[in-house]
Amino acid sequence: MLKKNSPVQGHSGMKNNNSRWKEEEKMHEEEWVTKIQCCAQLAAALEVSGWPKPGNVHRAADFKDTRFEHYIAGAVAIGPAVAKAAFQGVKLQEEKIKPSDVGIGRWILQAIHDVRQWNEPNTSLGMVILMIPLATAGGSLINTREIEIEKLRKNFDLIVRATTPQDALDLYKAISIVSPGGMGKVDDAPDVTEEHTWNKLVEKEINLFKTMEISQEWDTISKEFVTALEISLDKGYPFFRQIYESTDDVNIATVQTFLFLLSSIPDTLIQRKLGGEVAKQISHRAKEVLDLGGLLTKQGTAALNRFDTSLRDADNKLNPGTTADLVAVILMANLLKGMKIK
Repeated sequence: MLKKNSPVQGHSGMKNNNSRWKEEEKMHEEEWVTKIQCCAQLAAALEVSGWPKPGNVHRAADFKDTRFEHYIAGAVAIGPAVAKAAFQGVKLQEEKIKPSDVGIGRWILQAIHDVRQWNEPNTSLGMVILMIPLATAGGSLINTREIEIEKLRKNFDLIVRATTPQDALDLYKAISIVSPGGMGKVDDAPDVTEEHTWNKLVEKEINLFKTMEISQEWDTISKEFVTALEISLDKGYPFFRQIYESTDDVNIATVQTFLFLLSSIPDTLIQRKLGGEVAKQISHRAKEVLDLGGLLTKQGTAALNRFDTSLRDADNKLNPGTTADLVAVILMANLLKGMKIK
């Protein structure tokens, strides 16, 4: 039998239910964002752990001025910025912000600042440029039960096309912090080192997408940015998945994917340092190793170790660093899809 005050109690119950629903929604958002953050951090750590990844730092080889530990520190340090970018994706899905409000450049810049708190070498810029919008795209899919690669690509494309001149300026600042070798110049866009770059970006209405469009001719990271990860998700992702499912070995899948990408796409970091012919020669050698089986055969493993040794010069000019960045993105995509380390 209802008491006199039961309607009031019922109203209070509705308030409590609404409050509980909001708390559960917030917890769901936090869990989703944390998952994306962990995927990015683990992907970066797995990529650098892959060995013998030819010409790169890996768990059994360091450079003179950059060690395996530097990359592990960078993998952890990118986490907070990735989480913030992912949360922007959640807000985008909830229509609390517009795509142009995401601030891709801001989170790339924060990630580089955060990495610099722990080490000096440039260990993260290339992959961060792609991981940040990938994290936002992942965040925007919070209402899906399972992340679909095509939806991920579609939202990635929407987000990067909506970038602003401020995003471009923030990326320029990130580049100036790490000063990666051989970034190059272009007549159609302001150079990183020029004064009054912000005014030029606004005057010419050059957003981050346009900047990447211009530089895609000589930089694969830029090309991936403007093509919604065409190489990483159309080619690298299914290749990695196939190898991993057949071997249950994440290291083998990582190294084989690295060889596959390097054999088919000349590394643009090497290209900017030593020219296109050298980059093509290294791609040809990677194909020879892959054709011998790579880590899947004894003969291929022996050839891979020789290839790795041959790419190690004192100045690290033969380092296929761009290829490594793509492998990190491929790992992140697989982890977002639910891959577990077996």
